[in-house]
Amino acid sequence: MKKGFTLIELLGVIALLFLLYMVALPAVLKVINAGEKTVHDIQTDRILNAAYDYSLKNVSVLSDKYEKSYITLSELIVSGYVDSLVDPKTNKPFPYDYLISIENVGSEYKNTDSYSKKVGDYLYKIEYDLMNNQNYINNKPQMYLEGLEKIGDSYTSIISSEDSFADKTLTVYDKDDNDITDDVKIFKNIVFDNSPVESVDTSKIGIYKINYSVIYENGNEAYANNLVWNVVIADTTPPVLTVPASHTYQIGISTYLDLLDGVSCTDNSGKCSITHVGTVDIDTEGTYVITYSATDDAGNVSTAESVINMVSNSDSSGDATK
Repeated sequence: MKKGFTLIELLGVIALLFLLYMVALPAVLKVINAGEKTVHDIQTDRILNAAYDYSLKNVSVLSDKYEKSYITLSELIVSGYVDSLVDPKTNKPFPYDYLISIENVGSEYKNTDSYSKKVGDYLYKIEYDLMNNQNYINNKPQMYLEGLEKIGDSYTSIISSEDSFADKTLTVYDKDDNDITDDVKIFKNIVFDNSPVESVDTSKIGIYKINYSVIYENGNEAYANNLVWNVVIADTTPPVLTVPASHTYQIGISTYLDLLDGVSCTDNSGKCSITHVGTVDIDTEGTYVITYSATDDAGNVSTAESVINMVSNSDSSGDATK
């Protein structure tokens, strides 16, 4: 007869497993943290490289010696210099209002900051410590679009594809509700289908993301914020349905009648489907009305009717008989 484990033996095994777990846990956590730091460093380096590439094509952002100029991650992303990146420490995308400074520090400057990259005389730096400072958070400029209701940090508008797009005025305020619109740098970009575009075209169904990035320099301090306006172009245009006004057929000529003969539809989305209601008895003389419906992906519907005449051979006219 087989002997099972005693309670003491089971408790001993459990205790041993727990001890191994406690010994191994710090090492596992150390490896995980090291991996997160490595990925984080790679992501920040990509941002700094993108800032450098941006400055090569936008020389105006390069600062005079010992002075800083600023851009935001938003400007780099929507201009196509870098993709949206995820911070492994938070498992969330890096904020669009991530502030990057560009400073001419001269050739003698020695860079020791892991959040910066020196190229030539210029230091490209993610203002990481500054942005996590409570004073910075409290002083971030607030952005509003005239005539729209703000939800969180964004706006959403739904516009019919048959309407025209009307832009809105952006107003920026400081923490004391003073209008500082004229004192800030405003970057505005429009993205449609993951590509930058010049303007909102309401004939194209989809979502336009209008991105506003603001930088406010107050004395020796700089603050940034970001705002997204989602403009949804809704398809309200019904399909164009084409049906013949009438058909005349002879009884006994065919055993099958195609009710979709000469029927078609087109739509601005490129897709539409056709259904019909009504039947025809091909062996019985008479007039039959068929109702057709064309539906697009947005649910817009067009309807039309067609008359089908079933006639005997003696009643048919030559040019209208099939």
